[in-house]
Amino acid sequence: MDTIKAYTYYLEGLGKLENFEKTFSSEYRDTYNVKGIYFTVSKKDNVPISIYFEGSLPKFLYGTNLRRSTRLTLTDSIMKLQLLTGLNLMEFIVVRADMAINILMKYGIKSYLDKLGYMPRHYREPVKNSVYFKTGTKVNELVFYDKILEMKEKEETHKISPYARIDDKILRIEYRIFKKISKELGFNGKLRVRELCSEAIYEKLLSNLQKKYHKVQKKEIPDVDGVTSYQEWVMCNAIENVMNKNKEVAMKQLDDLIAKEIITKNQKKYFLAELNKKLTNSNLTKKSSFVIELNKKFNEKMDTLISDPHKNDFAYAI
Repeated sequence: MDTIKAYTYYLEGLGKLENFEKTFSSEYRDTYNVKGIYFTVSKKDNVPISIYFEGSLPKFLYGTNLRRSTRLTLTDSIMKLQLLTGLNLMEFIVVRADMAINILMKYGIKSYLDKLGYMPRHYREPVKNSVYFKTGTKVNELVFYDKILEMKEKEETHKISPYARIDDKILRIEYRIFKKISKELGFNGKLRVRELCSEAIYEKLLSNLQKKYHKVQKKEIPDVDGVTSYQEWVMCNAIENVMNKNKEVAMKQLDDLIAKEIITKNQKKYFLAELNKKLTNSNLTKKSSFVIELNKKFNEKMDTLISDPHKNDFAYAI
């Protein structure tokens, strides 16, 4: 668990919020910083009408989200926030929740980001050193990015130790829910913070992250000299399908390239002619080592967290 956002309209006062730094104030709202968790009080005629809080719980507990919150530390962090603020946060209604994992990889993170392709009902948006898979309605998103590089850019390298090393290659994957959170998690009614801390909802978040990841199609361009383009990758898939006696799929792959104007009909004929020559080259049908490593480490990480959801998750947890 990482960032959560929750609110309440049922105010019994501001608790101890006024003891903390006020980072913003206007006629309509005040914002307080409670050790990195931001509480926003909406006002009407200078009377409070609602309170929102939002922030990263691992950063609140540990100063960094290189270490993630388990279900138990999620509850612990909420209880600590309740003591600090004097507010009954367990009854706040959740409108955002993020589930995230960190995976220690062998090579530079860009090598893996480049292999992330199409995801059904999402659009792919590469941004700097990350790849986003977003829905048109902004209900949820799946994000992959270079965690250590992000911390370097934010000048937070002093927060890396003892959870990782400054030269580590850590891929962070975040599943973020922004809207319709009850529907997304199969919960009947408004989801409160106390329910977010439950075993059933926590496991559902992990399960959804796992399902979202596997929906992302990986560009399995083999790590073979001369096989670097998308056309060559499709060619390799076509070879594999022919070897598996699935010629219809192989032909469809080539026809799709023609429809997208990536190749011409003459190039298709060339590819078909080359099939016979290249079928004997077994290297062309090998999977990408980057994709193999990524899938293996992701599955091992998820198996560990699902079998032991209370396990503290370091990048080295696998």
